[in-house]
Amino acid sequence: MLTREQRIKDYEYLWKVLNSCFPVREVMKHVGLDWKEIEEKCRPGVENAADDLEFCKAVNRVFEEFGHFSHSNLLNARMFENYKKMMNSFVNGEMEIGADPEGLRPWADIFNHEKSEQFYSRFDSTEGAGRDFYRKGEAPEKPVTAAHEQAKAEEGPFVYGAMLPGRVAYFRIPSLSAERIPIDRPVFFDFYEKYRSCSDMILDFRGNGGGATSYWSKLIVEPIIPEPLTVVSYMLYCDSEYNRDFVKYGFSEEVGEFRGEKHPIEDLKKEPGLPKLSDDYLIQPTNYYKAFEEYKPDPEHRFTVENGIWMLTDKRVYSSSEGFAYFCRSTGFAKLVGETTGGDGVGITPFHAMLPESGLIIRYSGEMGLNPDGSSNPECRTVPDIECDPALALAVCLAAIAARES
Repeated sequence: MLTREQRIKDYEYLWKVLNSCFPVREVMKHVGLDWKEIEEKCRPGVENAADDLEFCKAVNRVFEEFGHFSHSNLLNARMFENYKKMMNSFVNGEMEIGADPEGLRPWADIFNHEKSEQFYSRFDSTEGAGRDFYRKGEAPEKPVTAAHEQAKAEEGPFVYGAMLPGRVAYFRIPSLSAERIPIDRPVFFDFYEKYRSCSDMILDFRGNGGGATSYWSKLIVEPIIPEPLTVVSYMLYCDSEYNRDFVKYGFSEEVGEFRGEKHPIEDLKKEPGLPKLSDDYLIQPTNYYKAFEEYKPDPEHRFTVENGIWMLTDKRVYSSSEGFAYFCRSTGFAKLVGETTGGDGVGITPFHAMLPESGLIIRYSGEMGLNPDGSSNPECRTVPDIECDPALALAVCLAAIAARES
C-alpha cells in the first residue's frame, strides 16, 4: 500500500503535468472550472485516503470535477487493459492507423511499464467497472442489450447502409473504432459498387463518440471526393519536457499524424481569418502547430454524390467524430443538421502520463484545436448549419432535400 508521502507526491506530480502539458487551463475558466480551486478541493481526499482504493477514487475526483473536459480522465483497470491492448495492437501493426505505428511507442511504453501493470492488476477490470475503481471481483455486472449481444455473437458490422427513395444514400455510423474498420469496410464498398452514385448522401453520426480518424477518411471521404482536399488546422500546445515524445509523434514529418509548421504562440495573432481567437487561449500554451492534412481520392472505390452530403449530429459527437464535423465545416464536404456537437476533435491521439509512485495513468488532450473561426473547439464545439432537435434530424434533413428539389 502507498504511504501518505507517496500519495502526496503523486498528487503534486499530477498537477505538475496538467499545468505544463494540458493547454486548456484558461479555457476551462470560461465554463466555470478553476484548476486551483479543484486542486485544493480534492487534496484532502488524497492526503487522508485509508488505502489505495480510496486514493484512486480521490484522484479520480479531479477529473470528475473537470467534467472530463478535453479527453481528461484517470484510467481505471478496465480502461488500462483496453488501452494497453489497443496501443500494442497499433505498434505491432495488428490494427490500422493513419501514421507510422512506431510513432505510438511512447504510449505503448507507458502501458507496458511494470509499475502500472502491477498496480492495476489489483483492481477489477471487468466491463461493470465503468470509469470507477473496484477491488478484484467487486465491480457490478454490466447489463448488455440484446442488440449488442447479437452483434458480438455474429461479429458483424455495426454500420448500416440503405438507399432511400429519391436515390438518397443513408448510412448509420455509431462508432469509428479502429477495430471496426476491416469489419465495416465491406458495408461501404459493397454499397458503392452496387449503386455507383446517388442524389444525396446522409451520414448519421448521432451518438458516435469517436474512434479512429482513418475510419472516416478511408471509408467515406476518399471514395467520394473527385479531387484532393487539404484541411488547414491550428493546434495550440505546451512544449514541455514530458510532452515532447508525444508531440514528436503528432507533429513529425517522419512518423506524425499531421504535416505542417511549428510556431511560437505569439505568432498566432498574425494568422489571417481567426476573428474569434481569444487572448486567453495564448496564456498557457507555448507553441502552435499549423497543420496541412491532405485527403486524396481512392481510385479503386469510387462513389458519386450528385447534389449534397449531410451529416446528422448531436452532443455525443466527440473526438474523431467531431474531427469529421470539423472536416465537413472546413471544406464544405457536408452540411451539418442536428444539435451542437461535443467538441474536442481537432488534434492528435490524446497523451498519457504515469504517476511515478503508484503507476496510475492519466489521459488528456495534448493540444487545443481551433475552429475555422479561431474559437476553441473543446469549448465552442461545432454548431450545425441547420439546428434542430437531434431526434428529428433525419426528418429535417429529408425535408431540406425535398425543399431544394421543389
